[in-house]
Amino acid sequence: MSQLEPKSHRLDEIFLAAKSHPIYQNDLQKVASYSQSPLMNRSKYFQRMTECFDKPGFLDGMYISPSGGSSKGKASFVATDIKENEYQRALFSMHLQKNNILSKGKIAINLMPCALMYRASEIFTDFCSRAEVTVLP
Repeated sequence: MSQLEPKSHRLDEIFLAAKSHPIYQNDLQKVASYSQSPLMNRSKYFQRMTECFDKPGFLDGMYISPSGGSSKGKASFVATDIKENEYQRALFSMHLQKNNILSKGKIAINLMPCALMYRASEIFTDFCSRAEVTVLP
């Protein structure tokens, strides 16, 4: 794994990217800055994802994982930029290895007592595999 340096994102740059994104653009058209942005709850996010799902190119470069947590409502899904997701995982995995939290030769037991927490389970397994840790589900 190569050395990675943390990226610094300015909130206004993130806001501008969100403003042109199909999920957020309707809500942010008349908003001038991130500090004025309305909150988006899970229900509205799920609705926007559903509306955008079939748009050409919408799924390009996107990592999609179900997420329901321990809620009893409809499962949602998390859409993440694949490259950014990989970068963040690599950076955090290096931190876990450097601090001997997860390291080669260790064994980790993945206990997921909550239904629909596939994303959390998958992320934990990914961190372990990057650190060459044996994972027991």
